[in-house]
Amino acid sequence: MRAWSQWARRKDRSFLAHTMSRGKTAVAVKRARATGMLPTPVIDREPVKHFPEEKIRDLLWRGFIVPGKQKSPRPEDRLNIRDILMTLLMRYGGLRVSETLHLFVQDVVPDPFDPSKAHVRIFHPGQGKAPLDWMNEKGQPVHCNRRDYLRGKYGLLPRNAKKGGGYYIGWKNPALDSEQKFIDVHWFPSDAGRVFQKLWLIYMMRRARLKCQHPFAFVTESGEPYGYDAFKAQFRSAVERIGLSHAKHLGTTPHGLRHAYGRALTNADVDPLVRKKALHHKSIASQVVYTEMDRQKIAQILSSVSNRPHAAEAASTPHPFDFGFEDVDPLGLFSGSHPRLKQGQPK
Repeated sequence: MRAWSQWARRKDRSFLAHTMSRGKTAVAVKRARATGMLPTPVIDREPVKHFPEEKIRDLLWRGFIVPGKQKSPRPEDRLNIRDILMTLLMRYGGLRVSETLHLFVQDVVPDPFDPSKAHVRIFHPGQGKAPLDWMNEKGQPVHCNRRDYLRGKYGLLPRNAKKGGGYYIGWKNPALDSEQKFIDVHWFPSDAGRVFQKLWLIYMMRRARLKCQHPFAFVTESGEPYGYDAFKAQFRSAVERIGLSHAKHLGTTPHGLRHAYGRALTNADVDPLVRKKALHHKSIASQVVYTEMDRQKIAQILSSVSNRPHAAEAASTPHPFDFGFEDVDPLGLFSGSHPRLKQGQPK
């Protein structure tokens, strides 16, 4: 449009306006528009980075070691069980770090379908149904949400209510599973729920010795609610202790554990609707990132296909001398149906 306006002004001011060709100007304007409107590169969706599967056992049992107690024969003394429990929830339950830190001690019970496994529910920080251990003046349990429960029993706010400080923990608003406003943790593989249950009982015995004036499950050594930054520092140390670098692009941050859970469901061909429920996505499209293949996976698939009998016929590797490069070997020393010389061997 600007080019046409400039042409019109020049024509109005020119003594030779009758000689100015509108057709030539149209061609010039079209060329300028094509030059100025270069196509935007299309970037395919990148696969999410997930924690290396071959390193998860090392992370759990060698990474989360209590400094100075590496040689203790007692696992409860040698291991940082609190952070192992949080890691289990993320890698084998698909939770985010923030969701684990909203967990109350009352939110973990034996699974009614299999008491050897833990049944874990993560409630909405403020609107979720509160535990029934707060009594009114008549000695009856108070039915309320968690905001009222925290304020009435402990004088606290939900951890997502006020930003700033170590107490604050965000909330990503996942798709909830119940009118009581919670999400269920779905263990995959299911044996992880049994490991969690055993460690949980050990951890709760240790937590009971602390003076905790709140219901949050994961706490510091002094009994205060555990924070995201404190866990992140512990996680980084554990990752580096097993010889890995802590980086988002490597999948070795805490959120890489949730990505590993999503990827494991995809690799096991779990139905997309089940994956949506397990990951607590609001839209089934949200899990597409877990189906994107990385370069290593693509190479493995193509290598496998290349080894099939029919692949050699369908996509044989071409020889350069078959496509008009005779001038490279005009004497036929190495090319042609009867090469005069073979590689390093005179005829």
